[in-house]
Amino acid sequence: MGSPFVTSLHELLVASTSNDTVQLKAATAQLNKEYYKKPEIIPALATIIASSPEQAVRQLAAVELRKRVSSQTGDLWLQVPVEQRNEIKGKLPELILAESSNLVRHSTARVIAAIASIEVPLDQWNELLPFLEQTCRSPNVAHREVAVYILYTVLENIIDGVESEVQNLFKLFEVLLQDPESLEVRITTVRALGVIAQYIESSDKTEIRAFQQLLPSMINVIGQCVEADNETGARQLFDVFETLLILEIPLLGQHIPQLAQFLLQVGANRNYDMALRVLALNALGWTVQYKKTKIQSHNLAGAILEGLMPITTEDEPEDIDDDAACRVSNFIERNFTYLTYPPPPRDSLPCGSLTALLLTCPHRKSSRL
Repeated sequence: MGSPFVTSLHELLVASTSNDTVQLKAATAQLNKEYYKKPEIIPALATIIASSPEQAVRQLAAVELRKRVSSQTGDLWLQVPVEQRNEIKGKLPELILAESSNLVRHSTARVIAAIASIEVPLDQWNELLPFLEQTCRSPNVAHREVAVYILYTVLENIIDGVESEVQNLFKLFEVLLQDPESLEVRITTVRALGVIAQYIESSDKTEIRAFQQLLPSMINVIGQCVEADNETGARQLFDVFETLLILEIPLLGQHIPQLAQFLLQVGANRNYDMALRVLALNALGWTVQYKKTKIQSHNLAGAILEGLMPITTEDEPEDIDDDAACRVSNFIERNFTYLTYPPPPRDSLPCGSLTALLLTCPHRKSSRL
């Protein structure tokens, strides 16, 4: 395992993964008192991530290494000799590609991001982004999944340090959104774009246009999550779009009709899991709330209300705390006030359409406009 320090550290980490509460508390106390405040803990934990045969120990070592790198605003990391820091930076990216456990890969990716947040602003570790971009284009799907996740975590930490690379990242993400083998790659790419979006300035017209060109593919990826019944991925991506909706810069712009139609279709489809339908309708509610002008300018109010009608009339679950599409739909309808969303002229609606009925019928189960 290496030096006595690394060996004893490994033993304590093993004890920390024990189900024995007494043993766990004793090991944790000793780690906090004798190990975690020393600079040598950083290369020791990196060694354990690389060499421990136990997945739980590698996972714990990665979690603790991220904490130590980030502690004292990076001071503990900077106390490590430069030669050892460079060795760790050179080892971790290759190590993570060889790691078999997804949990360990993700935790180690967070370590890389934590190190990058210190090193990149100091104009160090200039090899990282080229390595990640190259690995994102690897023919090995597992490598692409790992690389784009590392890139996503790095962007979460140091977007200001990679501003010069944003256009190259847009070109890379355009490719990754169409990854032929991995939905995970496509999901993580949308999440990474969600991070970049929060740092685009209203004056950055080139970046705004580049981002908008990717929006149809981003919406398609949410649809792929829904079709695959991937609730975790769908939830993450609906969160991305809800963030885009509340941003002041006009990123969604002309794609609001496509987004609203997609969300309404998912929300209305009873073949989908109720949780996915509720997620879509919640996102539609955010769209209605934050993109009033676009809803009006594209004359979407009538179509949205018509699409909501059959959802609102669905039977409610007995448990008042259960999520239900009809409840979310009813809430959205109530927020469609005539003041904010003037109803379309009645003579412009097809005779007998649901929207016409909504506007004329005084007794209905659904909307209370």
